[in-house]
Amino acid sequence: MRSRTLELYVDTRAIAQREEMAILSATQTNREGHKSVTAKAEHAAEDFNKIRTADLVISINATEEEMAKGEARLFFAASRNQKGEFTMRIRRDLSKGHALTEVIGYE
Repeated sequence: MRSRTLELYVDTRAIAQREEMAILSATQTNREGHKSVTAKAEHAAEDFNKIRTADLVISINATEEEMAKGEARLFFAASRNQKGEFTMRIRRDLSKGHALTEVIGYE
């Protein structure tokens, strides 16, 4: 029997496919992921099958130092159709609601 959490992910993906559009959804990390500098696919809370359901999983990560500089790292944790497990370093200005203002590098 599927968990209610997984059902939400499967149903949301089905809507996106039917409507031929991208849909973004969010999830939390587990305790291990909360302690980690970079949240990875295995750090997804509750049911790992939601990672398997997603076409692309990106975690948003920032140390206190990065936050002070207005920077963050987008870790491409899992991907159905492209290479995964790489990091994009970005600048952002959350005070203005700008989640991404500049890409400053790749790792």
